Amino acid sequence: MTEEVLIFGKVGRGTVPGTVRQTKQVLTVLLGPGRNSDFNTWADGFSRFLGPRWDTRAFDLLNVMCALRAADRYIRDQGMFRARRRISLAVQVSNPTRWKRLATPLSTVVKTLSNDVLDFYPLPLDPEPVAVAARNISAELRFERCRKPDCICLFSGGADSFAGAAHLLKQGRHPLFVSHAVGPVSGLQKRLFNDLIIKFKNLDPRHLVQLRPRPNTARAREQGHGLYWKPRDFLQRLRSAFFFSQAAIIARGLEANDIFMCENGLIGAAIVFAPIDDSPYTTRPAEPHFLRAMENFLRQALAMPRLAIRNPFQFMTKGEVLTKAIRLGLADSLNRTVSCWRSGNQGVRNCGHCVPCLFRQLAFSEANLPPSGEFGRYRGPIPLRKWRQWDSTELSRLKDIRLYCQKVVQGGLPYLLANELAVIDAIDITGGNAGAPAADGRQIRDEDAPRKMAGVILRFARATLQRLE
Repeated sequence: MTEEVLIFGKVGRGTVPGTVRQTKQVLTVLLGPGRNSDFNTWADGFSRFLGPRWDTRAFDLLNVMCALRAADRYIRDQGMFRARRRISLAVQVSNPTRWKRLATPLSTVVKTLSNDVLDFYPLPLDPEPVAVAARNISAELRFERCRKPDCICLFSGGADSFAGAAHLLKQGRHPLFVSHAVGPVSGLQKRLFNDLIIKFKNLDPRHLVQLRPRPNTARAREQGHGLYWKPRDFLQRLRSAFFFSQAAIIARGLEANDIFMCENGLIGAAIVFAPIDDSPYTTRPAEPHFLRAMENFLRQALAMPRLAIRNPFQFMTKGEVLTKAIRLGLADSLNRTVSCWRSGNQGVRNCGHCVPCLFRQLAFSEANLPPSGEFGRYRGPIPLRKWRQWDSTELSRLKDIRLYCQKVVQGGLPYLLANELAVIDAIDITGGNAGAPAADGRQIRDEDAPRKMAGVILRFARATLQRLE
């Protein structure tokens, strides 16, 4: 029998108790800022940004989620029929009692996002690393000469993310755009942000923050365990929980309660278009039940009872999302966005064949936006007329989507309300009007969510059949 691996997020002095070592193979991951750690938490960057609001709650959350990110990269499943992973994670935290209470909501986040099982062991932390992290504070970002941000918007460089940024600005919100800067994607995010500055004159260059917590691959090579940081689980299904936690730390520092993740309803709902697509490998980064679970966990972890994670595009198709940005005169910028799963491996561009690129092409057709420019053109795009001759491994998926859309159009709303799980279980995570703080009355909105979700799917189905004649 293979001995179970426990990922130990080591922050200060100390080690895993002997009773645990007797039953598990312990893999230690040194957490901290700089080159001397296995995972660079970028804690020094957070402390500079947040100033006196950088405290043990934020410090602990950052370390726990960086350790979870490491475990997500390292621990693989056992194949299609044993895809649910059991993740054992121990992390040193300044308040183990608090984190014992947080173990259940954190496990719920993991289950709703990836269907994995998390065993979490909070271990006591020597207070010295926390004190070091909080010293030498010189808050980098100040807003004396520009309006202080009133919300956080995740800004990835994708089409929905960019359209969401423009939507919030048009609604009169003043977001701080938070990105996770990885390689050349960092430059893409800056270029798209500059497009927004040109369009919205009241947007300040300081309103883009690019965070940099990441595995320290250079140290791994120096220490001779480079194999550890290879993305053994290539899906990295828990990455969105990692991003949300960083955004929430920033939100708490700004005393902002709204975190926006702008994603069209079809991708957010993680719809299964055919039985073959009902796979445990499906990623669910914007699935409403996950967002609700993430919101609940972060409220408790950071003592932010009014925190709201919101998706204003939940009840919109991707084509409708793009149309919003086109009406604001941002069509050229949309063509510069990158949605591709493979962009990190093949340069910053859209391959045209992965699942996000497939939906991107359908959405651009729905919005009557022809692809143009370096990023807008695909390698082997879906043919306009003879789509059945598409030379792609995703052709079978495209056929499944078309067949699903035919059933939807034929059955209409009654069919969806009775048969589509994404409709039956729908909850509302828009938070109401995006131009205002999250509204109360969640239960009333949840009751309306199934019919709204059914309407989104029906509009998508009609637009898709028009494209795939």
